[in-house]
Amino acid sequence: MMKRIISLLACLLLAISVEAQVGYQHYKNEGMSNYRDGRYSTALKYFRSAKAAKDYDKYKTDHSDLNDWIKKCNMATSRKTSGSGSNSASAAKTAKKQRIDITRTTVTNSSVDGQYGLDMRCNFFTHNMKGRSGRIKCTFLRGNRILTYDDGEQEYDSYVEEYREVGVSENFTVKEEGQNFTIELKIPYAALRLASFENQEFKCRFDIYDEGDWEVPLATEDKRFTVEPVSVFVDGNTNTNVIDAPADGGYSQHNVRTGGEDYYFSGLPEWCHIENKTPSSFRIMVDRNYSTEFRSCEIKVHTGKVSDGGNKVRFMINQAGGDGDDGAQKVQATIYQPQIIQNVLENDGHKYMRVCSRVTVSGLTGRKVYFALFFYQDDNMTPLVDEEGKTIKTYDVATAAYENSEWSEWCLRIANKVFLKAVNATPTIVFDLVLQDEDGNVLARKEGFKIQAK
Repeated sequence: MMKRIISLLACLLLAISVEAQVGYQHYKNEGMSNYRDGRYSTALKYFRSAKAAKDYDKYKTDHSDLNDWIKKCNMATSRKTSGSGSNSASAAKTAKKQRIDITRTTVTNSSVDGQYGLDMRCNFFTHNMKGRSGRIKCTFLRGNRILTYDDGEQEYDSYVEEYREVGVSENFTVKEEGQNFTIELKIPYAALRLASFENQEFKCRFDIYDEGDWEVPLATEDKRFTVEPVSVFVDGNTNTNVIDAPADGGYSQHNVRTGGEDYYFSGLPEWCHIENKTPSSFRIMVDRNYSTEFRSCEIKVHTGKVSDGGNKVRFMINQAGGDGDDGAQKVQATIYQPQIIQNVLENDGHKYMRVCSRVTVSGLTGRKVYFALFFYQDDNMTPLVDEEGKTIKTYDVATAAYENSEWSEWCLRIANKVFLKAVNATPTIVFDLVLQDEDGNVLARKEGFKIQAK
């Protein structure tokens, strides 16, 4: 009697264990398997069981993909039902014979128009499709989630009902019975936003459709692939760069190539900064060393958002000690040769004079800097004034973010009509470019530029 009770308890525990293991993922996988075998009604039952599974809420990020499978099943079963009437019996019989067999698929990391990306190839064989058109489409999955343009770089929003899948497709035409196809598709990593997923596994889903139904594929196959680390090249190589910076500081300009992906920096100390970062170049700025001690750092340039993603290009920056002063910043400023453009017609319908110049400032970290134009009579001494006796000028203001700050093109403008308001204008007008600090002290000046009053 006791043995019988123990046996019954063991069977009960086993049943409970099996039931616990059969959940959302099991039902969904079974549904996908039946769908690909053409058993759409059975697949639909499994998908609905997945929605009713006890662990359904654990897979919230996968719900939109499950809903897509249910939609495909409903459309497939609807197509079969609509073709069962007497008027469409012949068409249904013909459609039943149409088939596509996928014989081989490959996904490899490759160069796509000079960028890092994927090369996807599919070999397939068509049956009873002569004269018909078809389409092959590749979409991408992380786990069981389809990548969409709403995903951002790493987040997956499964509650967006209308989304665009990240993918690529190509149409084809079947010209003969039993035709064999080899179709190659390519897509850059930049379009997939996979730069942050080095060495992680994804799936490429090949779906092949017939012109009779662009929603339900005749053939489907998933191919796994691993995202290859995207390399970064600085100044054409991946070597370690050594920069010996003087105690007064300075900068070095570099070219960068990453195959279209963004790039990042790690290891930056407070006394080193990255400026003028573009997809193809950047500048390393080194502050002045006020201490007498030598200092150094290692900066890494890399793709991805983690410092160990892809390869790294290293910069070893060494800086000599300073003269050991009290750390007071020494202010220096330079206005370089300006570009002067007159009679520029702008959107407001008025003509302007535009003056642009490169400007550098040292020793004013965190302080405001004013860039101004002052106008004079042709003697370059008497200021131009308007009807109210105010000096005619124009200026712009910015904050020096670093100890050594630079504006590659600081532009000022003034409307031609302003000169008409000058009560003491001469045929030739002279202007000076002046750089001032927030206390009104003149930091730099370029003077004596002549223009004709308009």
